[in-house]
Amino acid sequence: MRALLLAALAVELIDSVTATSKPPPGPKPIPPLPQFQFSPVHGDDMVLQQQPAAAAVYGYTGLGGTAVSVTISDASNGGGSYTVKAALNTTHQPFGKGWGSKTHNPWNESLSMWKAMLKPTKAGGDYSITATCVGCAGNTTASLKRATFGDVWHCRYITCARAASAALAAADARAPLLLRK
Repeated sequence: MRALLLAALAVELIDSVTATSKPPPGPKPIPPLPQFQFSPVHGDDMVLQQQPAAAAVYGYTGLGGTAVSVTISDASNGGGSYTVKAALNTTHQPFGKGWGSKTHNPWNESLSMWKAMLKPTKAGGDYSITATCVGCAGNTTASLKRATFGDVWHCRYITCARAASAALAAADARAPLLLRK
């Protein structure tokens, strides 16, 4: 009798587990290759590095891109503008010799990219940045609005708030400060 009761409980337990368990999910579908666009690190209302350094903007060309030009227009100071030619496929990507067999994107291949170096620009401004691609499939223009120039801090291993606090403490102590005003 005891064995029969244990067997019935085991069957009931197996039925309840199989009724609520779901099959494991399959692999995620691979998204389409990026179309012509700015890199996701760039966006509207961004700050680019001011002079004396030259700021860089970059992105993906998608399929078929043969040339990219970038036009910068300043809406705040009477509308001056200029155009620069972007270099193609100059950004380092985690592919090829030295990276082994692991890749870092779902397409398992290098992406066609562009990079434009902007003229060194003084702080401020209300800039529009428009990139235009020759030969790209799909979108041929990408735009950013309300960009400005100023100091850009890239903090690694510490937060920017801690770096700013340290800079203020150094200024208060009249210690030499290695940051530009």
